Order: sequence, then C-alpha cells, then structure tokens
Amino acid sequence: MLKIGDVVIRELFDAVNCKTNVRMDHKKSEKHVIDSYTSEGNNRSDCIRGMLILLNDMVDPVKEDLTFGAAIEALKAGLKVARKGWNGKGMWLILVTGSENIKPVAGTPYSKAGLTSEIQILPHIDMYTTDSTGRRAMLPGWLASQTDMLSEDWVIIE
Repeated sequence: MLKIGDVVIRELFDAVNCKTNVRMDHKKSEKHVIDSYTSEGNNRSDCIRGMLILLNDMVDPVKEDLTFGAAIEALKAGLKVARKGWNGKGMWLILVTGSENIKPVAGTPYSKAGLTSEIQILPHIDMYTTDSTGRRAMLPGWLASQTDMLSEDWVIIE
C-alpha cells in the first residue's frame, strides 16, 4: 500500500468517502480513530473535515518527540536532528550523502595510507558538537548508542 509520511492513502480515501475518520499518531505510528462512522447519515462537511485532518498531518508533520526511526527518515530527507536529552547544547546530526571520484590529496590521511587512485566516500552521519575546550567541530561517522536508538525525544532542527 502506498504511504505519504505515516498516513496510508487508503485511509485518506476512506475519510473522503465518509467511511472512517482516522488520524495517525506520528510519534508511535499508531492509528487513532477520532470519529468512526459509516457513510449513511453523515453530511459532506464531516467528510471534508476528516480529509483535512489527514492532509494537515501529511504536510505538517510532528517535529519533536520523535522515535529514532523517524529521526533517521528526517536525516534521509535532508533535515538536521538532535535529541532533547543530549548534554551538549547546540549539538545536531546531518546525513552526509557521500561523494564519488575523490582524488586523495597529498598530505591527507588517505594519501599517507597509500591511496592514489580515485575513491568513493560512503554515506555517513556527522555530528556538530563541542569539545571539552568549547571548540565547535564536526564529528564524522557518528554512531548511535542504545539509549539514542530507544529514546523518543528526537527533534527536527530548523
């Protein structure tokens, strides 16, 4: 079944046809029935209201209290994400999509390792962070802890 965000297309059609007015909870990806009714006895404005609720959820997704999976999807969409629970302020993650045909430059770790032909940099997640001296820096190849993966306090950074 086709999906747009967390809302299944069939549910949108059902709302338009006044079968059921369903809203998805983006945090838990669970369906919650707001009003359940059949097409008999419902006026068109109820159907349109249900459709508008679903459309609003699709174009204005939740931007905080996300699961790790939702944070990964946000990264894939080119957004910055962070956790509310992180100690450092101003820390965030980005997805670096990678690069092809990179020629190692003399003096870099790649050339010192003996690489002379073009290489590919694979996609990875980088963190914007602060070190112990307060210096701001990008940390390539960030890895999630188990706590990060199980937390539901992820946010999208504007």
